Amino acid sequence: MPLVKDPLSPQPPPDDRVQQHMARWRQEGSLAALFLPRPFCAETCADPATCDTARLLAGDEYVQRVTSRLVTSVIDEAGALDRLWDDLVSTLGARRPPTVPADALLRAFAGHGTDWLATRRGAQRAWSYSDTAELRDRLRAVLLDRLDNQGRDEAALIGALQQTAHRLHARQGEPYPACHLVCTQDPALCLYRSAVADLVNSGRYQPGWLEADSIDAVSEDKRRRRTWEVCQDAAYELIEFPSDELPEPARTALDTAARRVCLCFEQQMLADDRRKAPRSGRRIVARVIEEAGL
Repeated sequence: MPLVKDPLSPQPPPDDRVQQHMARWRQEGSLAALFLPRPFCAETCADPATCDTARLLAGDEYVQRVTSRLVTSVIDEAGALDRLWDDLVSTLGARRPPTVPADALLRAFAGHGTDWLATRRGAQRAWSYSDTAELRDRLRAVLLDRLDNQGRDEAALIGALQQTAHRLHARQGEPYPACHLVCTQDPALCLYRSAVADLVNSGRYQPGWLEADSIDAVSEDKRRRRTWEVCQDAAYELIEFPSDELPEPARTALDTAARRVCLCFEQQMLADDRRKAPRSGRRIVARVIEEAGL
């Protein structure tokens, strides 16, 4: 078979010329965005190295936990963004390669970090692609406003994020026996189940919870003090806890949210405990709710 391309170019162009030509072709017109890892990279990522680093960090389990805690807290109390922002910045800074500028990495992570979180929650809750994209875009807008405008439009953007999150986390039915006693929002919401499920599945609190469960099971007064302590330790990983210096509305909102996360954790741990009958689990949940003061 004859080599049909030879007559077209008896002298093949050198590699560097091909490279320059293809780079120029990719940058012309509207084609450049097609070669980006994600559509938002054109807005968030300064260069391929920064983009790659942000994508790598978005897959880091500890970074994911810090990101999820910030977002879960902001959905309940808008001021959490100010208080937890340094947690995200320092977590990324500790993992930033020296060749990647800090500001550029934060901006790239505003795209890829929120993309990871929205995709994860969308998969857990079976959202449509459009709903997942809406949450992702709301989250990215909040972080970019923080970086670009010092939070100038923060109130409106967080309000829009909370509205979307509430719509997507509307509770349909009762996943666990005491959900209607724990999460009493009207309309009913299920804001914490997915984040709690990730923590439960990690197994980090399994040994401590089993030990506390065994100790409380033989306590004379039948209270669940040790179990409640483990629930609080676990919930602290997932959401901001209230502090005395916060204004009363913020302190009340975070206190209620933290207790709900604690009890969501207890219900999921019990649901995963195959040693107990459902009736026993319901009795234990009732006692832990008493410890929570709800």
